[in-house]
Amino acid sequence: MTQYTEGNPLLQLEGVGVSYGTKKIIENISFTIVDTKREGVNQGQTVAIVGRSGRGKSTLFKAMTGLISLTSGNIKIYTGKEVLTTLQEGEVGFVQQKYPLSRNQSVNSMLVQAAKQGGVPAKNIQSLVNQKLEEWNLVNQKSLCAKQLSGGQQQRVAILEQMLCSKHFIVLDEPFSGLDVKNKLDVKSAFQKISDCDDLNTIIFSTHEIELAVELADYIIVMGYQREANNSLIEIASVLQTFDMKALGLAWQPYSPAHANIQQQIESIMVQS
Repeated sequence: MTQYTEGNPLLQLEGVGVSYGTKKIIENISFTIVDTKREGVNQGQTVAIVGRSGRGKSTLFKAMTGLISLTSGNIKIYTGKEVLTTLQEGEVGFVQQKYPLSRNQSVNSMLVQAAKQGGVPAKNIQSLVNQKLEEWNLVNQKSLCAKQLSGGQQQRVAILEQMLCSKHFIVLDEPFSGLDVKNKLDVKSAFQKISDCDDLNTIIFSTHEIELAVELADYIIVMGYQREANNSLIEIASVLQTFDMKALGLAWQPYSPAHANIQQQIESIMVQS
């Protein structure tokens, strides 16, 4: 088992609920993400949230990124200097399924603007953008606009935008949706780059591809509908089960039969929810 230590909380959800009018969408969502360190390794946390379509994942992500208000509970982000309890849009990076890139701005212009929003000193902005373009294999796309990019390139630019303008957390809603095998490899590589930047960096992503969740995440949260005594579904999403891949000895390891067993357990839970 890979040795690791757990430190202070980074993100804490306590009894989070969201309703649209009188309809409850999610209820009593609670979990804590803590700073995890491995000796000699600079890396952040990777958290997967999985569940069937329509089971509140996107609603939860919008609540976590300040796009919609909570009906109940609270969310705390620990920055090391303060605890944020009232989230404003833009404080947590959010890459949605359809990347909201400006159609007319160049890639360079979009990233420069993001760095300004993130508080990067003006004298350092262009050199930082150039560095990120190099690291993310986007140098040849520097002068192109969004409509000239492939799907994988658009996604990398969208992720970079959020990395430059927000701190420590980036939330990705279905980052593998609609991508071919090559682009999925690019996104997996992007995950590693984000994680390697800082041991406080945290990626939270949703996916329907459970094998990828089990392979990439060190913590997995399964969302869905619970069942009543008569076996009917309660159509309010909540956390059904969590899997700490670190404690199971499966985090940061190549996909194995043990990973496949966790995948089967998760898929079984989802089918019933």
